[in-house]
Amino acid sequence: MWPARVIPFLSSYLSCLQCITGKHNEIKKEVWREIPTEFSQIIGLKLLYLFQNDLAGVIPNELSSLKNLTKLDLSINHLTGPIPFGFHIPQRFGLYSRLWVVDFSDNYLTGRIPPYLCRQSNLMLLNLESNKLYGNIPAGVISCISLQQLRLSGNRLTGSFPSDLCKLPNLAAIELGQNKFSGPTPQEVGKCQKLQRLDLSANQFTYELPKEIGNLSQLSDDASEEFDKEDTLTLIKPSLLTTKDVRSPSELRSVESGNGLSHGDPEEDKTE
Repeated sequence: MWPARVIPFLSSYLSCLQCITGKHNEIKKEVWREIPTEFSQIIGLKLLYLFQNDLAGVIPNELSSLKNLTKLDLSINHLTGPIPFGFHIPQRFGLYSRLWVVDFSDNYLTGRIPPYLCRQSNLMLLNLESNKLYGNIPAGVISCISLQQLRLSGNRLTGSFPSDLCKLPNLAAIELGQNKFSGPTPQEVGKCQKLQRLDLSANQFTYELPKEIGNLSQLSDDASEEFDKEDTLTLIKPSLLTTKDVRSPSELRSVESGNGLSHGDPEEDKTE
């Protein structure tokens, strides 16, 4: 909850306030320990940056009423619980959402990814890395036709590589490392013509990488990650691991494997 002295100050500005930025431990613990539900009253809010604070508690379901929100960054906090189903983009945000950045990475979120988290066309970055999410990647992700970056590394996700991901025409980064995915990497990955980063490391994928990956001419490890949280979005970060048993190494510079992909013998999962 907000302190009583804060609410009167904001009350006359709720309709026109467009940006709230409290980053890098700028929020004092005595002011906010959790994300205030009162943010839902700021109907004109477009940017909500609360990354790298010591915020705890759950993601308020009330944030779903912010239909003008374009960027939502709650990363690097201590948030817990599931991603609220009332919050998820299709039911409340989805039909009119302007969101193009959602970053909940580096928290302690649990549960499954909501099945229709992306049923709208504007979302460009979905970053849920470094949480405790489990289950499959929901099929509804393929409805995000503008999606450019899908970052799900460092969770407990299972199932196979979703071949339909490569139906997304603008997808440039798929990061699935450090999960519990299994099965072969489908040939369809070679159809992700705009793919510039592919991270499959530390999973239980089997068999060789499909030769179709050699078609991904835009894969690169010499571009830097630059996501300016207040201005722009660039799609690449450099490769951290070398490829293993890749059929076309001259063309594949930014595929991370480390899955025991050759000879059909998966290595033991190294993540818990």
